[in-house]
Amino acid sequence: MQEWLMTITLGIIGVFLIAVTYAALYQSKKSKKHISGFPFFGGFILAVAFLFSPIKWLAFLGLIDYGLL
Repeated sequence: MQEWLMTITLGIIGVFLIAVTYAALYQSKKSKKHISGFPFFGGFILAVAFLFSPIKWLAFLGLIDYGLL
């Protein structure tokens, strides 16, 4: 149970940072100004979160972060 608690906690933080990155990207396109989010940091946190879980292959979900592209 301990590994799932760490996974959920870090996963929520990672998903939040990925959402902030996508929101910043949307605002940049909308306002034609450069607005920076947290590029790849959210994906990294999400990958680390799933590396703490028993299902390690889910760490590939960290690749959904826009900062990788």
